[in-house]
Amino acid sequence: NVSLGRIWFHARAVKEFKQHAAKLSPPDVIYCSLPTPGMARAAVKYAKAHPNTKVVIDIRDLWPDVYITLAPPVFRGLATQIVKLFFKQNQWKVMYCWWQF
Repeated sequence: NVSLGRIWFHARAVKEFKQHAAKLSPPDVIYCSLPTPGMARAAVKYAKAHPNTKVVIDIRDLWPDVYITLAPPVFRGLATQIVKLFFKQNQWKVMYCWWQF
């Protein structure tokens, strides 16, 4: 699914994760499989606030690159500009993870 609805869904998922996580006891490990940048960042921030919680992030997802790949060639420049924020979040995720382990 490549749509604005998907971006909206991911933003809601992060909000719900934060709400539910605040009510529960901290886990030993958070495993984020194919996370969006926002969900990975939320998991890492949560773990930083709970020092005994570790985070494993599986960074194989093609998100948000898929928006650029699937855009018609004439719109790829525009698509790149739109998802630039998400690329910055991905860079933060990778930079944080590589030196943590």
